[in-house]
Amino acid sequence: MFGFKKSYTKNNKRNEQYIKIGDNNCSSTFKIAGNSINENKYAGYAEETKKYCEYQDKYGTIWNLYGKYEEEINHYYYEFINTNNKDYFNKLFASCQKCIELLPQLEEAKKQDIKTNGTVYTKKPYCVAYEKLAKAYEKVGCYNSAINICTEAISKGYSDGTKSSFEGRIKRLETKLKQTN
Repeated sequence: MFGFKKSYTKNNKRNEQYIKIGDNNCSSTFKIAGNSINENKYAGYAEETKKYCEYQDKYGTIWNLYGKYEEEINHYYYEFINTNNKDYFNKLFASCQKCIELLPQLEEAKKQDIKTNGTVYTKKPYCVAYEKLAKAYEKVGCYNSAINICTEAISKGYSDGTKSSFEGRIKRLETKLKQTN
């Protein structure tokens, strides 16, 4: 069941070792100290499992990256709120920007998740980047910037996770803006 084979590659002009684990029905081939090179790595899997694994191969990185940005955003937001340190605001802004840039890929992943895995999304999509950035702008009194962030979120179909969502946040921000003028 376990065996080694040598393969000559023209790219690097040297022999490389590979290990094959499994049998003809369900096997994986790995380059020793390298990446998988097997083209049919889910042969022999149940169809549902195969579809799920292929989905994870294609979109798992996007979900993981989005989760990483969510963690960064929450961390920098709370540090900014507690310290009022502009460096944390700048880090928060940069993480929010990266997260927002990733959203089209995340939406594609969600569409494929529905199609491939039958996942049901029942709530309006929540985006931590828009929510925390709007709150941070509000904290420093940049109400117009906060309103612009909320408006962009609404135009892209996102919620801030509250009952009144971004629409309610805009009303509260407009009230504060009128009070400052």
